[in-house]
Amino acid sequence: MSTYKDNKKLKKNLLIVGIILVIGVCFGVGMYFLLDAKEPIKLTSKGTESSEIVKIGNVKCIPKKDIKTYLFMGVDQRGELTKIKKYNGTGQCDVLKVLVLDDKNKTYKTLTINRDTMVDMLVYNENGESIGEMNGQIALAHANGDVADFGSKVTKEVVSKFLNRQVIDGYVALNMDSIKVLNHLADGVTVKITDDFSKSDKTLKKGETVKLNDNQAYHYVHDRKNVADGTNENRMARQEVYLNELKSTYMDKFNKSNKFVETVYKEVEKYMNTDMSLSKMSKVALKLSKYKEVEGPTLEGTSKMGDFGFMEFRVDKNSLNNAIIDLFYDKVEK
Repeated sequence: MSTYKDNKKLKKNLLIVGIILVIGVCFGVGMYFLLDAKEPIKLTSKGTESSEIVKIGNVKCIPKKDIKTYLFMGVDQRGELTKIKKYNGTGQCDVLKVLVLDDKNKTYKTLTINRDTMVDMLVYNENGESIGEMNGQIALAHANGDVADFGSKVTKEVVSKFLNRQVIDGYVALNMDSIKVLNHLADGVTVKITDDFSKSDKTLKKGETVKLNDNQAYHYVHDRKNVADGTNENRMARQEVYLNELKSTYMDKFNKSNKFVETVYKEVEKYMNTDMSLSKMSKVALKLSKYKEVEGPTLEGTSKMGDFGFMEFRVDKNSLNNAIIDLFYDKVEK
């Protein structure tokens, strides 16, 4: 029988996993275009738990029964995750990663969602009341209401809808100030600079291999507009490089000292919020420590500058359907 001490340790392990998954956030203010007011959405996703055959695109499928889905977010907000003082589109969610645990096969996969992905969503005011609908970047979903966790709940609902109403069983949100903290705890992360950072951080010289100090790590992971082609796709690729190196460094430190988990948790706790209970976190943490990671799907699509000066990523419908099937369904044999 597990003790409170064991559960506390497992909770910290899960939060560390969440931290590693959501590193890399950027800044920018979104634009809202309000349409006719509609009824507010419920902030809990129903999803499908039926064993009936459904069609995803033209493919007949059956929903997987033994999976759990979690959402990890990187939030565009400095300092602690607190009330938004002015409702002006700040607090966007610039990193979105979905984790799917497969209890049947003892595996897990992740899916990265481009923050510029265009989706239909409801918009809320400071009081959490629906005031209209818009088609905009999925990152804007988090910039709703005046409290930190409401935006996360709205994002959870929007991601669920985007993924064919898949149930999201929990979320962890972390803001941008955690980048420097996490890099410092890793004693720096070594990467090769493959982009032109001359307008962003002149100490990051293209072609050199650098052990990033905390400020450099922030620019490497965070900056977009003044780096290379300025696209979010380019930044996402850099974030994956950084994440892989960070995970390797952290695992080495975890293996050397169990206290390192507690140190990381203590340092980043004020930059983070979650809707998961201690019991749920404990179970997820235990599974992550035992399950095998399997390569997840990638969402393909096209990016272009929108009419109002913001990038728009239009996901390819077939690519999205294939990703949904890969993560959440089993194909029905003909």
